[in-house]
Amino acid sequence: MDVSDNVALEAWLSSLEPRAELVARMAFRSRIAERRNDKNFFHRIASLMRELRLRPEELGAACSEARAIAVQLEAFGSVRRDCDHP
Repeated sequence: MDVSDNVALEAWLSSLEPRAELVARMAFRSRIAERRNDKNFFHRIASLMRELRLRPEELGAACSEARAIAVQLEAFGSVRRDCDHP
């Protein structure tokens, strides 16, 4: 999936259960500048946090998962950049 395609990304994120969507959105937001500056993306994260009413330890776990995914996104991005520019 091309994360620059807003329609496809939003469709995929919307298909996830709310906690998984929250984790994925936090991971994308931390690594992809277009998502970091997207107010609607941020508002959806805030909405999911209100909806889920996570306890502090649950939110901490979600943030840890998002960080781990973000690291993988960064690694994937590096591999894609290397493949695009031999």
